[in-house]
Amino acid sequence: MGDLGPRPRAEADDPRSGPPCRVAAVAVAGVLVALVAGLIAAVVRPGADLERTAVSQPAATGIPVPRTVPSPPDPAAFTRPTRGLTTGPGTPTAAAPGVAAGGPPEMPGLAGTSGVAGTPGVAGTSGVAGTSGVAGAPAGRTLVAVATQDVSWFAGTGGSAAGLVIASVGMPASLPVIDQRPGWLRVRLPQRPNGSTGWLRRAGVGLTSTPYRIEVDALAARLRLYYANAPVLDVPAGVGTREHPTPTGSFYITRVVPPARAGFGDLVLVTSAHSPTATDYDDSLDASVAIHGPLDTTADVAIGTRGAHIARGCVRLHLADLDRLREVPPGTPVDILTEVAV
Repeated sequence: MGDLGPRPRAEADDPRSGPPCRVAAVAVAGVLVALVAGLIAAVVRPGADLERTAVSQPAATGIPVPRTVPSPPDPAAFTRPTRGLTTGPGTPTAAAPGVAAGGPPEMPGLAGTSGVAGTPGVAGTSGVAGTSGVAGAPAGRTLVAVATQDVSWFAGTGGSAAGLVIASVGMPASLPVIDQRPGWLRVRLPQRPNGSTGWLRRAGVGLTSTPYRIEVDALAARLRLYYANAPVLDVPAGVGTREHPTPTGSFYITRVVPPARAGFGDLVLVTSAHSPTATDYDDSLDASVAIHGPLDTTADVAIGTRGAHIARGCVRLHLADLDRLREVPPGTPVDILTEVAV
């Protein structure tokens, strides 16, 4: 018997063997398969770079999530409306001299806050009605002393304390400065009699300033707002009557508080002025003059565009006009001029 090892492979078993037509057919088929595969890849997978930029693959789900690429913001969307001189409710005209279109610039620590900053050396104001002018003050601003805790006030620069300035929790006492001496500041006080002033030790308070000033004409029944001495608002108001006049003098905003009810508007600006004929407003334990909304529709209509003498001493505004005072901070001077004619 011969060798029983592996049988040599016959030529018929080798696909490379056989007639020439069979070899050509196999080669053409291979080329066609390669072309079809390439076309499918080009349609289904447009390119690795494009896919990487268009699809992200969250590890948690493994599901491709299209990524939205935001378009650049439209600069017009951030343009603030012009806050010019207003002569009536909601009727802006050209911007006042010295006030850029778009309203006064935002002042850190001033919009809606007392701006408590223990920064000595901040100058006060000069040439503003209701102040005596503080040395070294920039024009059009009022220096404000800020007490974050109760602080004693004095009748002069020395001696024993004459009283106490009360600072509420979360609501510092903000007092406009009208004079100063080394180590001392003379400020307006929020108490009777109207126009009271006192001296504070400089070391016991912080300092900030406000560019705002409010002027109320109790005879013409109008309220005006100034920014850096430039008028930015002039609107009709409801002021006191002959029986209950709005007191005249130099005062200031002591605090800005939420309203007691809807007719007051979104905010109430309480001043340091007190009614000369009343001792209590709505169980408030004090008749402090405040700037607020019209209270009701009848009063709102009466105020109209020319103002009216309809209040018990406070100053009432159309709600739209009141909203324009939202940026006015505590410590802002309020000068009430003239009185109702008898």
